[in-house]
Amino acid sequence: MNQRFDDTFWKHGTDILNKLAWYTSEGVTEIWVKPGYASYYPGEVPTISVQLQSLALHQGKQQGKQWTLQLQVLKDGADKINFQEVVTIDESREWSNLRRTMPFQVEEGFYTIHVKALSTSGEIVHFNQGFWGFSETLLQEGSPLIANRDYFEKDGKPFPIVGMTYMTSDVARKFLFMPNALVWDQDMAQMKQAGINHIRSGIWTAWRQIMYVDGHPYEEVLRAIDAFVLTAKRHDLDLCFTFFAFTPELWEGKNPYLDPRSLEAQKRFIAAIISRYTKATHLHWDLINEPSMFDPKRIFSGPRSARDSFEIKAFQDWTKEKYGTIRQVQEAWNYSSVELPSFEAITTPEHEDINFDVQDMRNPSKSLVWLDYTLFTMDMHNQWAEELSSTIHSINSDRLITVGQDEALRSQRPTPFFYESVVDYTTNHTWWQLDHLVWDGVFTKTASKPNLVQETGIMYLEQPDGLAKRTEEELRNILERKYAYAFSTGGAGAVQWLWNTNFYMDNVNESNIGALRADGTEKPEADVSYDFGSFMNETKELFVNRKLEEVAVIYPYSNDFSSRKLAFDATTNAVRTLSYELNTHARGFSEYHLEAMLENQAEACDCAKCA
Repeated sequence: MNQRFDDTFWKHGTDILNKLAWYTSEGVTEIWVKPGYASYYPGEVPTISVQLQSLALHQGKQQGKQWTLQLQVLKDGADKINFQEVVTIDESREWSNLRRTMPFQVEEGFYTIHVKALSTSGEIVHFNQGFWGFSETLLQEGSPLIANRDYFEKDGKPFPIVGMTYMTSDVARKFLFMPNALVWDQDMAQMKQAGINHIRSGIWTAWRQIMYVDGHPYEEVLRAIDAFVLTAKRHDLDLCFTFFAFTPELWEGKNPYLDPRSLEAQKRFIAAIISRYTKATHLHWDLINEPSMFDPKRIFSGPRSARDSFEIKAFQDWTKEKYGTIRQVQEAWNYSSVELPSFEAITTPEHEDINFDVQDMRNPSKSLVWLDYTLFTMDMHNQWAEELSSTIHSINSDRLITVGQDEALRSQRPTPFFYESVVDYTTNHTWWQLDHLVWDGVFTKTASKPNLVQETGIMYLEQPDGLAKRTEEELRNILERKYAYAFSTGGAGAVQWLWNTNFYMDNVNESNIGALRADGTEKPEADVSYDFGSFMNETKELFVNRKLEEVAVIYPYSNDFSSRKLAFDATTNAVRTLSYELNTHARGFSEYHLEAMLENQAEACDCAKCA
């Protein structure tokens, strides 16, 4: 029980244990209460179903029980009960479903469903659900989020973000397939009370369960998204909704970023969602979480070719546009005319064919192509993002769009200095670089757009005996430090991953991350949201006209994208020397985008001297 036994236990504990033992001996009866949709349009007639199945009868129990269900449906804020009924069901080893059509038409607003279930054995269980009457009136209140040079603005006031990633406390990432709007309502109310003003959510998996056939999304899931969007608005929470994760869904295509068949399916998928919320003022879009290029089976590994005809042709065309003649390519990549006779002979390189270490000379290879291939992947990511953004803008032109990227700067994956041109603000997910949090912020903050630390948290670490390396208090202190660095490096805010611990994940790291424990109690790290939420709300008027740093550090991408990477060591040393030793704060710029520095004058630092 993980409790210290005291006098209270010895007086009352045996009774509790006896009741728990009896309750357990009754076996499992699975009961679900569900509305037909999580959201209805005004004038529609809602339905409610109750699923019931005895799992105990599968385990040798001889006789089933009878359940009496007391159903009630109420509209939020109304005095009268919209529907009530008492019904009796005999439990069975087989799945059964009781369905009721409500005797009323839905109006705008929130409805709750309450079911009290009593068994002939004496068990009493309460089930609570909810659904929405879609409300355009609610969604169009206020004004959209605006991205200025450094910070956000909403309703004419600075809006420093103290945010949270949220995927619901009951079913985690399955929330759009098993919606419970009442649970969302309760969770979001708690987050709002904690000082959180922004939530990030969306679709991290199961895209084909939302749109199995290209162009034909399932209305049941779209209605769940409706309910989620409405619930966030009800609690005045800004919402960033993410469409894809790691690589976009292929549907029947061959390359997730370049095959026209995949792209068109992705655009139809996005359009099916965003077209429902053209008037929602609290909602904006994240195209993809932590993108990798191109192979869906090799994410987080740097550029990895899908080896399909679309990618190879695109790389050939990109190379031809950059160099003009095959002779120029041969000289740049150190190929002979026999090894590379024409542009048509160009193919995409594989990581294992490149010498990434000075000791790899035992297997001679042509490694200079890797820099160009990595630059090519940056351009293709931007091309993909522009394609999807054009669809969004054609439906709703004044909502922000971003890409949610992790600490990809040293991993040769899309990074803010490259994708800044195709988004409204940049992001960073500060996970692993605990010793380089200033570096994390400096080299993801561009000159002209806000940078949001869109995910942050603390990875779980174990001692050799398998116990946690850090206490909950230590985790809280590290998280507070991460929030402070997010703002101090010019960031527009910080968003924690995650509100509810996802105890369903078969992963000891993921199942330990979260502000709330599995039982719903708040960890000490939840205090970071309370503290920063209160502080930022009191000081938000200061988040304008940030004084820019007078020293710049140029990130050497031509080295970092090569097969001999030294840029990480050089730039982390430079930032540490400037910030910690010299108390001189710097801005970051890209070697390939120096025009930004010329437009925002600063004194440059030579990283080679700091390595």
